[in-house]
Amino acid sequence: MVSRGGSCIIGPLGEILVAPNFEGECILRASVDLKDLDRARFDFDPVGHYSRPDIFQLIVDETPRTNMVTVNRACEGSVNAPSIAVAQSTTSP
Repeated sequence: MVSRGGSCIIGPLGEILVAPNFEGECILRASVDLKDLDRARFDFDPVGHYSRPDIFQLIVDETPRTNMVTVNRACEGSVNAPSIAVAQSTTSP
């Protein structure tokens, strides 16, 4: 689906409370029935049929890494070398 933008407000049960505005800047407001929040929680059952350890697995790589990127400009004058050679430095593979 391609969207051309436009802000809107969707309620807890998935209904459109305020339709998208494509005309310009605006402030959208809507009232929400707080009882809908409790009803919406029944639609999402994270420990029921959505919980499928037989097919889904969460793996967290806690290996420390650095975000430093080193730019090597020493080879800029070479004929076959790229104008900027970028190497990402990490503390572990």
